[in-house]
Amino acid sequence: MLEKIQSLSLSKFEWSLVIILLAILFKNIFSAIILKNESYNRDRKRKTVLNFNALTLFVTVFFLISLWNDELRNLALSLVAIGVAVVVATKELILCFLGGVYRATSGMFHLGDRIEVNGIRGDVIDRGLFSTRLLEIGPGQRTHQYTGRSITVPNSLFLSHNVQNESFTKNYVLHTFVVPLNVKANWSKASKILLEQAHLAYTPYKEEAERYIDYVQKKAHLQTPGLEPRVHIRFCKVNELELNVRVTVPAHEKGKIEQQIVRGFLESFQDWES
Repeated sequence: MLEKIQSLSLSKFEWSLVIILLAILFKNIFSAIILKNESYNRDRKRKTVLNFNALTLFVTVFFLISLWNDELRNLALSLVAIGVAVVVATKELILCFLGGVYRATSGMFHLGDRIEVNGIRGDVIDRGLFSTRLLEIGPGQRTHQYTGRSITVPNSLFLSHNVQNESFTKNYVLHTFVVPLNVKANWSKASKILLEQAHLAYTPYKEEAERYIDYVQKKAHLQTPGLEPRVHIRFCKVNELELNVRVTVPAHEKGKIEQQIVRGFLESFQDWES
């Protein structure tokens, strides 16, 4: 039937108009007939008219879709192609947005935290929907000085790279650094001097640090680590040792206290050697 209709010399727009007008005409005629029917009560009339209207709408839509089938299919393909193109063109923006949502919902870090992601290290100074700004720390991964540069990191990195948060315990952190030593040097004396210097640096913060770290660890349901300074010795090369120093320090004074310990160690160790 539809093929016969389309074979007539009317355009699809004209046939669409005819179908719609016929649907309206049939609906009005049927409604008038039902309303004049005295054998139906008011509720039955209303239900009958509503059901016929729904049927008329369904049939009308069916004929219109059948009439415009090719055009609708082409439109759907075009919309899909446009959608794919938009997704490809805005892929990075979408990933940055999702990374921002992931960062916000996971609570991986906050303003002021010192983080490292994909080799980029710094203090978080701004968080946006698509990017995060860091105040760079460097040079290298073992220093704790500001370089004076800010780095804008796309939030998409948080989806594909691990994020190290050096400020998990906020006010106080367990800071570690390495002192290399020749294997022929008096490593026992060097270890004792480093431990003494670490204790001197740790003592002013000891009570407050212990209270704070204990509070943080209980809040996070973790076991409280030993906070006393420690020095571990390990071989790194054939003729070289590494003295690994661990000391509890205020989060934003790591570099200052590390320098204090290293300078005190060098002065004492050189005096002892001489």
